[in-house]
Order: sequence, then structure tokens, then C-alpha cells
Amino acid sequence: MKGPNFYRRFIVVDLSESQLSGPVVSVVATDDDVDDNAKLTYSIVTQNDLNFFSIITLPSNDGVITVYKPHDKDSPPNNEFTFSIADHADRFYVEQHGDYCMVKIQNGLDGQTLDRETSDQYTVKVLAIDKGIPAQTGTATLYIKVTDLNDEAPTFAKQYRPIVMEDEDPSHEPVITFSAMDRDTKNMVHHLSLNYLL
Repeated sequence: MKGPNFYRRFIVVDLSESQLSGPVVSVVATDDDVDDNAKLTYSIVTQNDLNFFSIITLPSNDGVITVYKPHDKDSPPNNEFTFSIADHADRFYVEQHGDYCMVKIQNGLDGQTLDRETSDQYTVKVLAIDKGIPAQTGTATLYIKVTDLNDEAPTFAKQYRPIVMEDEDPSHEPVITFSAMDRDTKNMVHHLSLNYLL
């Protein structure tokens, strides 16, 4: 009895900001077992901190990220798979279709989609579990980096009070400096000086 095998164990994919729902890339896993031992399940679990797979932050997206189809050299039922998902189930889920599965992103339990300002990367593992006794497991890892979308407005660093100036104040001198911050640019702070002109 043999475990499932993925044809492609690592995937690098970029999705455009206007990406429509649908398959992006196919990954095949098979099991050469027979009957129930060849049936697999897929799951997604956290693996490590690498981030080779990137997607764009979208206001709303429950579309397909990738498609997995394992390969198992066992004969049926040992080469039949089932798929499941573990960590990050509030952001990703597996939808099984026969001997392959689609990994999708979805709105979280809090009603929010992926947000770079909250979490800019995910590392997840897809598991293909055959129906042999004992069951064998094949894995493939998704490295997901959430890139930025301009969804945050700049904010001033503090509230500014009215400015009081004297008649004899020199011209062309700075009166006040404003500081603004934009979370879309990794908390970049912008400074602007207001000068007094005659």
C-alpha cells in the first residue's frame, strides 16, 4: 500500500487585482492503490513562514486559488482520496470534486476577506488522505503572500489647534508641520510644512 503523490509539490502564482473567480493552476495528486484505499481527501494546514505564493487583497473574493489533483500509485481503493482543511479555515476552504480539489478563499467568520494590514502572509499545507488501512497522506504546501491594495485613507498623526501669529512674524518661515500616515504604505509618515508668505 502506497501513499498519495502530488505531481507538483510547490506552486508559485500571482493573481491580478481584477482576477475573476475560477481555476488558476492545476496540481495533480494520485494514489495507485485500489478501491477505497485509492480515495483521497485534501486539507490545508499551516506549515512554515515562507511566502512564495502571492495574491492581491480584494474587497470580496471567494474564488478558486488553486486546484490540486493528487496521484497515488496504489490500486483502488487505496488510491482514492479525501481532502480536508485545518488551520486558516476562516480564510480558506477545500471543495472536493472526485479525485481533485479546489482551494478557495472566502469571507472570514468575522465577515472580512483577506486584509494585508491584518495579516500579510499565510502558509498552508494541503493534505491528500487515501482510504487505505492504515491511511497514507500526501502533502503539498501553499505559500501565500497578500500584497497591498489601496484601501486605506491617509490620516493625520494628531489633531492640530488654531495657529496664532503676530504682526511682526518673519515671512517665509515655517508656521506648522503636518504629519500624515497611510497604512497602505507600511505606516509611511509624510511631513508637510506650511510657510507664511507676505
